[in-house]
Amino acid sequence: MAFDKSKLPSRHTTVGPAKAPNRAFLYAMGLDDAAIAKPLVGVATTWNEAAP
Repeated sequence: MAFDKSKLPSRHTTVGPAKAPNRAFLYAMGLDDAAIAKPLVGVATTWNEAAP
């Protein structure tokens, strides 16, 4: 299944010749072309039990 990343925010890090260094980092993390072509999802949390 091919994804159209033209409107997704992840296109800013994976699409185009100027983003080759970003893709090289993703390749180094073990992703292949098929995984990079899919939409990327980031999860962040601000929960902290150490601070009052």
